[in-house]
Amino acid sequence: MDFKAALLELIQHPGYTNRLIVTADFTSGTWNTVDTHELFTITGAVKILVLPIVTGTLTESVGGDPTICLGFATETDDILPDTVGTVLDVDMLWLANSGDYHIAGNLFTYDIVNDEDLGYEIKVGALDGGSIMFICLWTALEEGAIVEAGLGGVL
Repeated sequence: MDFKAALLELIQHPGYTNRLIVTADFTSGTWNTVDTHELFTITGAVKILVLPIVTGTLTESVGGDPTICLGFATETDDILPDTVGTVLDVDMLWLANSGDYHIAGNLFTYDIVNDEDLGYEIKVGALDGGSIMFICLWTALEEGAIVEAGLGGVL
């Protein structure tokens, strides 16, 4: 099975009853500043898996090596550690801090989350181009639990 077919199969996995997509456009000040950025708000207990797909090569024009990490409000690098943003090229699945396609940390395992929002943090310098599509697969573990799209504000 090729990479794209395996990814499609995972996205359609019956173990996740809900799917939500948020795209971070790094040409926009809403998504590209040195700060935390909210991707998904989580209310209640959910099982969640996030797949970050680079849909436009990340760039910076100020100098330095801006880093980006993915995680939760209390630990922004819990899913993916600091990654130099400019190693993330179009059509990559962001799976490791080297920009490689290798599975890193707990990306392909699910997290049980209870009332803790998910997002990313940009450090060192702003990014000014490119985009990442974040696919969130989730299932409620209690009545009323929900995951909603974040708007890029502070996590």
